[in-house]
Amino acid sequence: MKKFTVLMAVLLAVLAFCACEGGEEEKFEGPTDSVDTVVLDNTVAISGINSRYALLTKVDGLKAVASKNASEVMYPASMTKVMTFIAAYENAESLDAKTAITREMKNKYPGASRTGIGVGDILTTEQLMYALLLESDTDSALALAEYVAGSEEEFVKLMNKKCEELGLKSTKFANVTGLHHEEHYTTAEEMTLIFAYALKNPLFRKIITTDVYQTYLGYYNNGVLDEYRMTFKNTTISADKGRFAKNDVSLTFGEGGKILGGKTGYTDEAEYCLALLVSDGNGEEYILITAKSASHKNSAFDSIYVCRNYIN
Repeated sequence: MKKFTVLMAVLLAVLAFCACEGGEEEKFEGPTDSVDTVVLDNTVAISGINSRYALLTKVDGLKAVASKNASEVMYPASMTKVMTFIAAYENAESLDAKTAITREMKNKYPGASRTGIGVGDILTTEQLMYALLLESDTDSALALAEYVAGSEEEFVKLMNKKCEELGLKSTKFANVTGLHHEEHYTTAEEMTLIFAYALKNPLFRKIITTDVYQTYLGYYNNGVLDEYRMTFKNTTISADKGRFAKNDVSLTFGEGGKILGGKTGYTDEAEYCLALLVSDGNGEEYILITAKSASHKNSAFDSIYVCRNYIN
């Protein structure tokens, strides 16, 4: 009788387990992922701008408001560094870890965007992220890649893996900088998704909306660790280095609307690009991507023009 009772208990436990398993399968019928998508239905066509590609999207719900060639493949230039930040942040062991800038980093991409950080300078991961996003610094991008993955090539694999996780079908990265490569591309639609994902990170939001960032970098002076003050300025919105200020284009529009921050980009092939976080007069936020504008002045004018004419 005792053996029968034990067998019955085991059988009931197995049945209960199976019932639970069946319940779980019922619960997860249909789509199980939470990948965001841009809603492009019923968008207004953007006209009157020089940029070949443009997409204005509400952050809340990612409902597109107005677009121009938003699903066509384009080169992202240094808007790439938004994904560089994402892959670095999500795979770094610590924001306080320190990495030294090497001669190899300096020599890798001659002529690329740099902010004056020197060989031997020592930066924390967070400082590298500020230099990366504010000044589009190439050495910082390479330093993050080396710290996180050991090399740029291995780090790029993390970037493309993240693209897969985000459900991106028309985006591929070949480097951490955005320098031109035939196998390095995206669309305004998918750049919006990358930017929207990054905005969920408080540090990313804080950096791209910072005008000027002052910090202290370490270096060895005759064998003794010392430090010096360094200033990074936002190439989008700072008063003297920002793309808008340099072209006398206002950051404000309408009644209380404002460009809050963003990321610039340029290569000969991509031409001038901008990824922007914008707020209307009521505090609703938008993402604006513009790309392939013939000049940095046109890029700035195009962006404020879209804000003035397509944000109600």
